[in-house]
Amino acid sequence: MLSCPATTRRHLWAGSLLCFLPGLVLAFLTWSATFFVVDRRVSPWDGITASIRLTGRNVGSCLLCGLAGAYAFRRLQHDPVIA
Repeated sequence: MLSCPATTRRHLWAGSLLCFLPGLVLAFLTWSATFFVVDRRVSPWDGITASIRLTGRNVGSCLLCGLAGAYAFRRLQHDPVIA
């Protein structure tokens, strides 16, 4: 195993986090873009911007829907909801 100084490990961790978190935020904001493109027949770019507007205005509701979907998935798989 390679050995690196502590500062290098911290920089790698911080860089990975700064790359990972924006991706999660973008995925959360654009989760409904496909629905806009298919249902409303808009261009992909317009679907993404509409999804960002919708999710941005309804953050709490979107988080609640995501949690409810995760809960339903676990229950339908007969897995414990809380491990």
